[in-house]
Amino acid sequence: MTGVVIAGAGVRGLSCGLHLARAGHRDIRIIDIRAEPGVPTSRPGLMIDHVCIIDTLESFGIADSQSTPMMIGTGALRREWLVKSLAIAASRAGCIISSRTRLIGAQPMDEGIEVRTVGAGPLSRAPMLSDLLIVAIGVDEEPTEAIEPASVSLPDDVRIIREHRPSADLRRWHGTIISHGDQIGRRHIGVRADGTIEAWSTELMQQDCAVLERMRCLGGAEPPTVDDSLSAGHGLADAVLTVLPTAATP
Repeated sequence: MTGVVIAGAGVRGLSCGLHLARAGHRDIRIIDIRAEPGVPTSRPGLMIDHVCIIDTLESFGIADSQSTPMMIGTGALRREWLVKSLAIAASRAGCIISSRTRLIGAQPMDEGIEVRTVGAGPLSRAPMLSDLLIVAIGVDEEPTEAIEPASVSLPDDVRIIREHRPSADLRRWHGTIISHGDQIGRRHIGVRADGTIEAWSTELMQQDCAVLERMRCLGGAEPPTVDDSLSAGHGLADAVLTVLPTAATP
């Protein structure tokens, strides 16, 4: 029997696991389809309140350093290294992270939630029974952080917790990382600590200078931000604590 299963090892899922660990929960398993947390990552590293983000990461024991080069600037950071840093902190806090594992379904049982997965490792051989299942996924059409395909339909049960986000009015956002460029007139940009610029637009951007990286994701009227994901993870953890305030606590 597993206390809590979190589907998705992106910023949402990992921060949720860390908040639960800090609240005293110790039996937490995080599953993710990727072979390695943070790779690949196509969602924005844009930040709104970098001071609040730094404070949140410090509360998890995470600092921007040579060993975790998130390159936290005033408006953007390197999201893939944020995910790696959160994964390391979650592992140190006692969370078990199972990679190459996809959620394919869940079945409410009297004694808990039967979680069914496919992929690598022992989790592909038999269903898990858990007290709670938390679905912490992105909304991308070609998901890299998502672990639940759109075709998976999960039953309604108070023990299956997910972030409720509107699926209407989704837009495709295109992102680029450039070494330098004219920032005038660009609304959705952020500068990392190393000086590189992350810019997002609903139109495919053409740059005169060399593009270091291209990304794309789905979002609403505004591109998703790191603040959004950290807040969503905290909200998921709060929802868990209303259902299991003391379960799995030593």
